[in-house]
Amino acid sequence: MCILPRKDAGGEIGPNLTDEYWKHGGSIQDIFTVVRHGVQGTNMISWEGFISPEKMQNVANYILTLKGSNPENPKKLEGDLYVPKAVSTDSTKTQASL
Repeated sequence: MCILPRKDAGGEIGPNLTDEYWKHGGSIQDIFTVVRHGVQGTNMISWEGFISPEKMQNVANYILTLKGSNPENPKKLEGDLYVPKAVSTDSTKTQASL
C-alpha cells in the first residue's frame, strides 16, 4: 500500500513532495524510477507489476504538480536541491543533431 506523505503532500511518513529538494532525484525520470522500483528500506513500495507504466508515468507527473503548493507546517528539507538542466535553444545544435 502506498502512503501519501500527507493529504497536502507536505511530508510525514515520506518526504515533503512540494519543495525543490529530492532524496532520489527530482527529474521526471527519477520520480518514475522511484514509483516503478520503490525505495528499499522505506514505505515506498515498487509499483511494477501492480500498475501499468502509463499509470506510473501519470503518478510521476502528478507528483511534479505538487511542487510549490506550500502546505501548512511542511516537513523539513531532505535530500539535495534539484535544479533542472537548461535546455539548449541553439538551432544550429538542434539542426546538427538531426
